[in-house]
Amino acid sequence: MPTTALLILSLIPLSAAAAALHHQGVVAVKGERFTGTGAFRFALIDGSTGVYRWTSDGSAVSDPDAPTDPVSLTVINGVYNVLLGEATLANMTAIPDSLFAETADLRLRVWFDDNAGNGTHALTPDLAITPAPFANVAANAQRLVVPGTADTAVAAADNGTVTVASGDLTVTSGDVTVAAGNVTIQGDLGVTGTFLNFAISLPYTAQRSASGAANTNMSLVADSFCALTLQDVAGLGADDSANCWVHVVGGRWVLTATLDEDFTDSGAVVCQAACFIFGE
Repeated sequence: MPTTALLILSLIPLSAAAAALHHQGVVAVKGERFTGTGAFRFALIDGSTGVYRWTSDGSAVSDPDAPTDPVSLTVINGVYNVLLGEATLANMTAIPDSLFAETADLRLRVWFDDNAGNGTHALTPDLAITPAPFANVAANAQRLVVPGTADTAVAAADNGTVTVASGDLTVTSGDVTVAAGNVTIQGDLGVTGTFLNFAISLPYTAQRSASGAANTNMSLVADSFCALTLQDVAGLGADDSANCWVHVVGGRWVLTATLDEDFTDSGAVVCQAACFIFGE
């Protein structure tokens, strides 16, 4: 039976009326990480009533049934990525932006079929979706918005400058060291504890200009924390897709870029990530 080990969500506004959830997960079949094309189904569920508020294909099903038509996703070493609500994907319907405000206990349920005769199974547990903070991807910066508004709270620009636009940045435990770049705070900085040393690595890059995946090894997990800082996509056709993600393989952080395109297209994807190296 398939199982899931990791679930990551970030909300991306698409328009005034629609939004999308970037979802990343890890799936295993009989204890082994799955690699291949998987058939996925998704539903957003009211956790207090069990009522389906949204299904990936728009089918009118109810608990515990899965949506009718699957979304085909490439899975590499167990890791898959999908933009839920991206209506250009086959068997994917848009998510009304109002849904997140209307449902206090909203949860994501995922079903998986390995296309090898094992059938469709719900991955457990359902993932609770909280309203804040929402990660909003801007053209030239990564930013966190003030909950319930479109106002920028924290922004990280391409040149490495981190800006806290409003409010307070408080570290209640642990240590913070800025080894390079600039930190701009408009407001107050409160820290409880002491500062420890860490270094911010130079950007790691993974890129593809043809269908497939590219992996770049980064720092050891025991010594660092790594995160995606840039996803630059160009030249994709209507049926093409590209993804960037950071994950762990064999105790090391790995940056992966994937591209799925028609052979007549000339798409490309460039991914960058940086790591906090502790103790340097």
